[in-house]
Amino acid sequence: MLVNMKYVIPVLVFTAVFCVGCIGTDDSKEFTKKGNELFEEEKYSESIEAFDKAIELNPQNADAWAGKGMALSETGKNEEAIQAYDKAIQLKPNNVKFWSEKGIALRKMGRYEEAIQAYDKAIELDPLDGFAWYNKGIALFHIKKYEEAIQAYDEATELEPRFAMAWYNKGYVLYYTKRYEEAIQAFDKATGINKKDAKAWNYKGVSYIELGMNYEAMEALNNAIGLDPQYSTALSNKGYLLNQMRRYEEAIRVCDQAIEIEPQDAKAWNYKGYALNEMGKNEEAIQAFDKAIQLDPLDAEIWYYKGTALYEMKEYEKALENLNKATEINPQYAEAWNDKGRAHYNINEYENAIQAFDKVIELEPQNDAAWDSKGNSLRRMAEYDEAIQAYDKAIELNPQNSWTWMHKGYTLYGMGKLEEAEQVFDKVIELNPENSDAWYSKGNTLRRMGKIDESIQAYDKAIELNPDYAVAWYNRAIALDQAGKGTEAAASYSRAKELGYEGN
Repeated sequence: MLVNMKYVIPVLVFTAVFCVGCIGTDDSKEFTKKGNELFEEEKYSESIEAFDKAIELNPQNADAWAGKGMALSETGKNEEAIQAYDKAIQLKPNNVKFWSEKGIALRKMGRYEEAIQAYDKAIELDPLDGFAWYNKGIALFHIKKYEEAIQAYDEATELEPRFAMAWYNKGYVLYYTKRYEEAIQAFDKATGINKKDAKAWNYKGVSYIELGMNYEAMEALNNAIGLDPQYSTALSNKGYLLNQMRRYEEAIRVCDQAIEIEPQDAKAWNYKGYALNEMGKNEEAIQAFDKAIQLDPLDAEIWYYKGTALYEMKEYEKALENLNKATEINPQYAEAWNDKGRAHYNINEYENAIQAFDKVIELEPQNDAAWDSKGNSLRRMAEYDEAIQAYDKAIELNPQNSWTWMHKGYTLYGMGKLEEAEQVFDKVIELNPENSDAWYSKGNTLRRMGKIDESIQAYDKAIELNPDYAVAWYNRAIALDQAGKGTEAAASYSRAKELGYEGN
């Protein structure tokens, strides 16, 4: 039977074209598979070559474009990665993974707002994608939208309750925003799912430190170090904790371990310096602080600790240089402003001291010690009325601080307001009956008021509490003279002289 060839030839041509297409598509899939395998083996350059071959064979292979994007991103070529993801998305606009991976590349480039848009698209396509919520949380943290970041992690963990990294990241944001109890709960979840997560144990430990729960902190940090003995950050944090517990020799040993592992760990050098300073090894402490500053010159805390070490060495000018650097880096550093005030006070720069204490008060209006210190500076400047106002504010904030009452008493005494001064010294004695200075000052006040017998009783109490209180013996002698008790007065003068005080 003869067949009309005009009908046969087109069919053969179509079949041939169709088969060539099949071969190209199948080969493209094979190269995509190979690219994925190489990616898993972290052979990213070879992976890119395989994906390029897949794309060459089939430019419509969205998975190959996306795979290429992932490999490019791993090699730091995020701009090219985004172009590859865009091509994949163009081919498959409803693929959730492509949008998420594009978001990761954008995030790596610091383009956080665009990254969030990509994650939002992924979530729009699949609201149950915990991975997209997790990545959105990371991007939100970077643009300081902390509450939204926490909400994103909540979505991720609600969808994937055993998503350990989402719990860890939530804990970190809570720690960063000083919500330490909630942070610990999140880290508990993370370590409950992955007991070998050293970072979660570490941050659980530092959260406990912030809450003053030293035993729990030590347990958590020891777990972190047990899981990863080379974890220098956890060792540094343990050094800090040991300092808080005043176990300075142990702190130095632990910091030295951290430094041996990571010689560039500025925190470890800083905490070592702190421990050395507390042990009275000031010169060694300064050397440690200098090393820390060399490694991280923008860490205000290091400059602060060095400044406090110099302050304790009574090198007030040098202390101020370092404390100024601390507040320059971190203008909100209340402790540094406070120590600046103290240093200025000790070199009789009272106006500068007041400015520093005012800054502390601005940052921490409830800081009674700053109000007290401001009052002391004003008293030194003979600004007595303002000093009293400052002391009264300090007392309002902390009425149990006997030293503030004492300073107020000194000021009233200096103003000649003797009855008020006596009442204030009585308040000090009520708060702290063992305060020999309060009894001595009460004695001086009573003597100036002409209440000689009562003043002698007050001096006697001061001396009972502090038998070597030379000036109290001397002023007691004056009161005894005024009372006509010359023999006792002579004995009291003699005792004052024995103790090294012969009057002004």
